[in-house]
Amino acid sequence: MSKTKLDKLNEVTGHNYITNVPGYIRKVSNLERILLWHPNCNVSMVARIKGDVSVERFHSAIEVIRQMHPIVGTKIVFDDEYNAWFSTDNVPKPSFKTVTRISDTQWFEELQIEVQTPFNLQTGPLIKFVLVHSKEVSDLVIICNHSICDGMALVYLVRDLLICYTNPEEEIKTLFPPYNDEFLPDNRSFSLSSVLTRLVKYHANRQWEKSPYYFDYEDYFTLQTAYWEKNAFGSVLLELNTDKTNELSKRCKENGVTIGSAVTTAFIAAYEDIINLFTKSQKQISVPFDA
Repeated sequence: MSKTKLDKLNEVTGHNYITNVPGYIRKVSNLERILLWHPNCNVSMVARIKGDVSVERFHSAIEVIRQMHPIVGTKIVFDDEYNAWFSTDNVPKPSFKTVTRISDTQWFEELQIEVQTPFNLQTGPLIKFVLVHSKEVSDLVIICNHSICDGMALVYLVRDLLICYTNPEEEIKTLFPPYNDEFLPDNRSFSLSSVLTRLVKYHANRQWEKSPYYFDYEDYFTLQTAYWEKNAFGSVLLELNTDKTNELSKRCKENGVTIGSAVTTAFIAAYEDIINLFTKSQKQISVPFDA
């Protein structure tokens, strides 16, 4: 990376990056590293498109998206100190599979297959596309590793992809991914729990330094295989018409909550009302947040 490009990156991100990793975009944050090797940390989005679409133009649009959002064409590179970096060096094109659409639910079948297929993080890219195509309507399925994208970002990616599809001559502006740790609150307040947490972390780091173990793709693949042998991918599908969607959005704004939180709460209440109360081991849930 040239000095000019390095200076520009440091200016945009507010960091002072010095590395020999070729093609790097920025360092992978600690929060993002948690999501790298997890067997169930893929994020997906499905967009239904009415009318006949061109597969070739989608291929071209994805190439434009790689220029607009470099994170789409990245891999993970570990330096000599095992810091992780997003890099665009020698990364192949994202997988773009096209299948003939024969039903309204076929997109979910494709999603079930792809979400259980692990990404090779060290060759990249960390995103793939499936177009379930027909002349009347098509479903675009996007799956990515959570380290490069969340659900909200995927909404914007779909928007930009469709803009590139419909306006291929539009000027491209490259957008570097922000360093997400900057959006998290500073949790350095003094308390007994914070002191104990720091002591536990310190002890764990000392123990690891004595006998370090570095995860690689073979470990990741083995973990993925074992996980999906014992678990099945499933989803609860909720479809609302335009009026109900607008009403839900209005109610959420009035009460200062996200739609995701409201829907999650509704499903929990429905489960407890219809089936039973959650047991102690089931009471921990994950709700996405918007930084």
